[in-house]
Amino acid sequence: MGAGRRVYTFGEYFEDYLGDYGTRGRFPFRTLLDQGWRLSGSSDVWIGSEREATNPFFSIWNCLKRQTYSGKFIDPHEAVTLEEALRMRTLDAALTMGEDDVRGSLAPGKFADIIALDRDPFTAGVDELWSIKVDYVMSLGCIVKMSAS
Repeated sequence: MGAGRRVYTFGEYFEDYLGDYGTRGRFPFRTLLDQGWRLSGSSDVWIGSEREATNPFFSIWNCLKRQTYSGKFIDPHEAVTLEEALRMRTLDAALTMGEDDVRGSLAPGKFADIIALDRDPFTAGVDELWSIKVDYVMSLGCIVKMSAS
């Protein structure tokens, strides 16, 4: 679910379409996680469909900040932690696809898909998250991308 970015794009318009009902239960990530649900995060759009739509760190930022395009905040009490947002895009995404036996974490027998980032997301400020860049990518044991720096 690319729902993180949907908070940004569509969240504030639910009331316009659904009236008062549209102001409740919008992307209830915190509630669902607290109930034990495993949520999958993704960039479920094609390249060029929306600005930043394919940037996973933009979607992660949305899950933490819950800010819309116009700057409003949608149900901030439903925000998740950075660790939870990252898990939604790794372990829980693999589980949702039925591939957690070979993807989602590093372990013997799993595909070794690894990225290195230009900074640590846990020390970056929330508003810096969507500007994090990938410096290095290894997929299936082969280097796919290496930053020149």
